[in-house]
Amino acid sequence: MSEFKKIEAYLPEYWEGKTNQIVRLWVYLNRGLDVANQLKYVIAGILALYVILKFTNPVWIVVMFVVSLPILTFIGRWHLYKAAKPQEYITTIKGSVIGYNNYNMQIRVVELLEQILKKLNEKNSV
Repeated sequence: MSEFKKIEAYLPEYWEGKTNQIVRLWVYLNRGLDVANQLKYVIAGILALYVILKFTNPVWIVVMFVVSLPILTFIGRWHLYKAAKPQEYITTIKGSVIGYNNYNMQIRVVELLEQILKKLNEKNSV
């Protein structure tokens, strides 16, 4: 069986140093902007529902926000644990010929490397 580098082995290369620190800050900023953008849609949806239902008491906005957070959290968790992997699979198979071929090529390369290693071990043991 082939051995791959564990993710921790990349720590010095991709985590440590000033450049990587700047990149991390950029990633955090980018994620923050993504979250703010998504939150914008939640707030717009709640306000639209508030206007459509013609509520007059602003407490309803708070109630709708508080009720929506656990529901959206549950949906997000479900998506992460149940839907994300099939979604990635379908996108790879049907949405990208290149991605599908690259995946199969990687599997084939690993199989060939394992065969080469086996042959080298057999030759060295003789």
